[in-house]
Amino acid sequence: MKRNWTRVFREEADDGKGGGNDNEPTFNDSLPEDLRSNESLANFKDVGSLAKSFVEMKSMQGSSIRIPSKEASDEDRKAFNEKLIGQMPSLMLKPDFEKAEQSNEFYRTLGMPEESNGYEMPKVEGIEMPEERGAALSKIAHEAGLTKGQFNKVMEAALQLDVVAAEAQTTALKEEATALHTEWGMAFDERKNMVTAVAKHTGAPDRLIAAIEADEAGVETMQWLLKMSAFVKGEGVNIANQNEGDPDGGDGKMTPSEARGMISDIQANKKHPYWNQNDPAHTDALKKMVELQAAAKAS
Repeated sequence: MKRNWTRVFREEADDGKGGGNDNEPTFNDSLPEDLRSNESLANFKDVGSLAKSFVEMKSMQGSSIRIPSKEASDEDRKAFNEKLIGQMPSLMLKPDFEKAEQSNEFYRTLGMPEESNGYEMPKVEGIEMPEERGAALSKIAHEAGLTKGQFNKVMEAALQLDVVAAEAQTTALKEEATALHTEWGMAFDERKNMVTAVAKHTGAPDRLIAAIEADEAGVETMQWLLKMSAFVKGEGVNIANQNEGDPDGGDGKMTPSEARGMISDIQANKKHPYWNQNDPAHTDALKKMVELQAAAKAS
């Protein structure tokens, strides 16, 4: 009786006694010869894993968005944009800033209000924004496409600068008023009244008259009005005293510089009664000198 040795060897291999068969065909062996060396298939061990990968790929393709080529129509590009933003709401289209509708839509997306009255003027202590100016600035901001936050930041900084400028102006006016008090000395009130009268008589704006009365007109303005008084009705002094019944005007008060000038003249004039005790006007001259010295020190 003949024995089938091939069958024996195979049975021994199957029961583990004779080792496995290294010649069993693999998944790669089942592929066409031109695909066996393709790297994209190297990780597949069987048909099942290949099928699973194919299904996943088709699913991904179904949810993907194809980028239109340069030959695509405007309608296709618009549809692509809408589909893309639909899946990614955080994306934003770059507008054509030459087109007002697109640019305005872009700015509104960023936070620009629909109308210029949608801005709120920030409150800054020490300054009040006039309503008309605020409306004009809001209109400019809206035309520039500013967001509410940008407008608030810019206007708050601008108002702060206005506060600093106003405080600096107030300080400067106070310093000028102090300098004018020093320069005019005992004659300050008289000259201030004269300047105020000239301003009212010549129809000066109410704000200028108010500034004169509050010592906020500035040295140059006060000096200019004082000189002008000499050309108004011939004598500016008469204007200042027209309600006091004193046609000659003034009470004789002098500025410190004028008083120092007169003292210098008296001291240089040795024939002045001030130097001659026997002169009948000597006593009056002494009194005058005391007054001049007081006026020279006044501020």
